[in-house]
Amino acid sequence: TFEAHYDLQSGRYVAQGFDNQDPAQTFNVEMQPTQFTPQALRTRGRR
Repeated sequence: TFEAHYDLQSGRYVAQGFDNQDPAQTFNVEMQPTQFTPQALRTRGRR
């Protein structure tokens, strides 16, 4: 659970309660154009 409080008079904020159970996301994965064809997207899609 994440909480954020902002003090309008002083212009400060505090954020607390960071308790991520999931691993951090990886954003530097190399992708290939073939991974974005309609068939590839259908295969990986979720409903």
